[in-house]
Parts: sequence; structure tokens; C-alpha cells
Amino acid sequence: MPLEMTAPRNYTLRTKSGHTIKFLAGQPQFVPDEIVSEALAVNILPVEGGVIRDTDDSGKGVQKVIITGLLRDAMLLRAIDDIMRENDVENFDAGSRPKVNVINDRSGLGITAKERSDALEKYRKIKAEQDELPTHKALDTVLAVQSLNTPSDFKEYALLLEVPQEKLTGLSLREQKQVLLAKAIRS
Repeated sequence: MPLEMTAPRNYTLRTKSGHTIKFLAGQPQFVPDEIVSEALAVNILPVEGGVIRDTDDSGKGVQKVIITGLLRDAMLLRAIDDIMRENDVENFDAGSRPKVNVINDRSGLGITAKERSDALEKYRKIKAEQDELPTHKALDTVLAVQSLNTPSDFKEYALLLEVPQEKLTGLSLREQKQVLLAKAIRS
């Protein structure tokens, strides 16, 4: 089933298999499953929390959830807000900015220093204007799934999300988290 993806700039994707897809900045296009990995390699991302299937070293299909769009912004800004409110000196760098690794640990995202700087600027603007932080209907559920650590936590949360236990049987905790994230985003 094709995945809806978007590019941050105008770009023509030419793949090794001969596919050509023209992307206009910010406008979604459907991408066939067999070329999703090539699109991801050039920063073309799934629209709003896409779920992709990839293969691991054994050739077994592994589900991966990529969080994008409003949900990603809400998660990032919530993590920054939590860190700022705690005001623990250990969580800040020499420039008085929340450390990237602390943000990544809190949000479950994998951001860069540039993304942190951009988000921090956005956060400060929101606070200066006394606006509310952006939110998303799946934000609290996704953050709860990101914080799960033990097999019993995963089992309990799977029941809450109505994910059949058979879907989690035989999967590593990382793979179970991906299944639960996909369900949380769709809910």
C-alpha cells in the first residue's frame, strides 16, 4: 500500500528502480512501498506520523513509526517546556539551552542541535506572546508509549490501546513500542 509522503522543498525523486516522482514543497504524494527507503534517504517524510515496514538483518519485516508534522512539534515543545519548568542545571548546556540528549530522552525523538535551536526559538516566541503550546490528539498517548520500559508496562498499555497480545508475542520491546506507537497515532 503506497505511503503518503511530503518533501520540505521542491524535489524530483529519481530512484534506482526507475521511478520518478515530482514533489512540490509541502504537498503530499503517494510513494510506492518499494521506494520508501530511497525517499527517506533524501528527507522526504511520511505525512503526520507515517508507519513504514522495513527489514532487519534477518529479512523479517519490522514496523517503524516516523513521527512528523504537528505531533512531532507538539512532542518537541512539550519536552522543552518540561525541561524549562524543572530548571535543573544538569539538563542545560553552557548556552542555557536544554541539552539535545535530554530532549531526545524526554520526547523519544531523535533531534539535532539545529532542530533544538529552532524549536527553542519557537518555544520562546510562544511564551513571550503568552500563547498555548501546540497540541495533538495523540500527544499524551504517544508520550505515554514512549515512556514504557518493562514487559509488564507494554502488556498493560497494549490492553488499554486494544492491541491483541498475539501482535506483540515474539517481538522485542523496541518492536512492541513501534506497534503501540502506530496504534496510538491512528487512535
